[in-house]
Amino acid sequence: MSSIRRACVAGKFYPSDTNELAAFIRNIIPAGVEQINARGVILPHAGYVYSGKTAALTIGKVKVPDIVFPE
Repeated sequence: MSSIRRACVAGKFYPSDTNELAAFIRNIIPAGVEQINARGVILPHAGYVYSGKTAALTIGKVKVPDIVFPE
């Protein structure tokens, strides 16, 4: 059984508006970077204003598969 977790900090550490959040993420992920295959990555998980750039630089360099965690 699958459940959807409510975003309890939306609007506190990242924008609560879906479109604003998508634009924010698009703006911090670098464009034109050669991506590599990776078996895994470690990303910081503080608020976007604190660690978002570091996470974006990391995820921008990795080819993210369609399935990240198998069910």
